[in-house]
Amino acid sequence: MTTIAVATLGCKVNQFESEALLDALEQRGYTIVPFGKSADITIINTCAVTQRADFQSRQMVRRASRSNPNALIIVTGCSPQVEPDTFIKMKGVGYLLGNGEKNQIPDFLPLMQKGEFPRVQVGDIQKDTLFSEIPFHSFHRHTRAFLKIQDGCNAYCSYCIVPHARGRSRSLQSERVVENLKILKKK
Repeated sequence: MTTIAVATLGCKVNQFESEALLDALEQRGYTIVPFGKSADITIINTCAVTQRADFQSRQMVRRASRSNPNALIIVTGCSPQVEPDTFIKMKGVGYLLGNGEKNQIPDFLPLMQKGEFPRVQVGDIQKDTLFSEIPFHSFHRHTRAFLKIQDGCNAYCSYCIVPHARGRSRSLQSERVVENLKILKKK
């Protein structure tokens, strides 16, 4: 049985996306282990909102490579979205996926494990015009559940990386918000 560890840095959006990713991986039969434990695959969901967060993302990749050198390391999230060249050069990194590709990791994993997948999959996030809903069945790794209803930003403030890392503002349709809240209420 394949074991997977996931490390999440940054905002509640990343936390939601990692939780949904873990849920999807469990649904497909993967065994989830804590980050830092021996795992066949390590996924690092990075943050780039500050210089410190970007540093911590690189530090987490180095830590994963040192502590689990035989694991397949997949780096995703905001940092590789805005700086793919920095991360693909890092020791141990097997695959790099941007924010637009993150929720497809469970579909891509079989190809990645066989080495039949392009090492870098970072699309132009500025072209994303539709909200990418990530299905989930549970939210049991947190005391409180989160629901992602919006992604990106249209402001393009000079000091902020969010529009470059997450794209333009897109929202979940209101009826889907209500349906997802009902799912969370049952859990």
